[in-house]
Amino acid sequence: MPLHDSREEAAIVALLRGTADVTKMRPKDLRARLEDGELPTGVYFSRITGLIEVDPSALEAISTEIEGWRASGIRVMFSSSPDYPESLRNVYDYPLVLFGTGTRAADECTVAVVGSRNASPRAVQMASELSATLAAQGVTIASGLARGIDTAAHEAALRVGGRTVAVLGHGAGQIYPRENAPLLERIRTRGGEILTQFWPGSPPTKQTFPMRNVTMSGLSGITIIVEAAEASGTRHQAQAAVHHGHHVLLHESVASGTSWGRDMVSRCLAQEFGSADEAANLASTRLTAGPSELAFA
Repeated sequence: MPLHDSREEAAIVALLRGTADVTKMRPKDLRARLEDGELPTGVYFSRITGLIEVDPSALEAISTEIEGWRASGIRVMFSSSPDYPESLRNVYDYPLVLFGTGTRAADECTVAVVGSRNASPRAVQMASELSATLAAQGVTIASGLARGIDTAAHEAALRVGGRTVAVLGHGAGQIYPRENAPLLERIRTRGGEILTQFWPGSPPTKQTFPMRNVTMSGLSGITIIVEAAEASGTRHQAQAAVHHGHHVLLHESVASGTSWGRDMVSRCLAQEFGSADEAANLASTRLTAGPSELAFA
């Protein structure tokens, strides 16, 4: 796709959302056709049956909408855009459109620190120590802005002057949870970044958070789960990280206390740790080692 071609960008949005003329496509189906060399406009017009009168202004209206998003301060990144995160572009299930605010950076060394919303004091302390240690070494800390572990990870990175990226489960313009509005603003104004794959203004749902976790895995060379229950959404991120060829570190309570944690460790798909120092050391080693040799074992 030609970079910054407004008509091609509009066609991608139209295909993902659907229009009066075209039913929406699944992202994986659209990715496949674009990766085969088709232009978005070609896909768009190929899906119009001819049984209906085509609205010639549909793509122009969407182009105007995209311009409006950008004018409001939202960075709209398509997978072919030069500012689209390279680490995310390299996984098979990358979002075709990504929205960002704050400071865009290469984030070549990124670690996701995630876990329970209703976290124990021990886990919060561990997440804080671990994130502060890695951020002080120049590692970008990614997390999901949720209560508990996510909040502790973001706060710790900021406290030591490090970079942190919040990956949201809703669209720009929404804040969840509401009490993290000041934290979101500090991330944005202190060299961090807020990213989301969801349309501006869209609310969080039960489906958006697992999708967010997959995207966070793609961004991060390592996912560290500090605390999680059997039904925790972080299991989606751990599983996605394996499929992405990225490393997974599980606290020993997760590795022994959940069926999915035990399974991942027994199959050598994840490594367990017992302390913040151990996790930081393992992460530092894994970052220099490159893609996971454990994936698909």
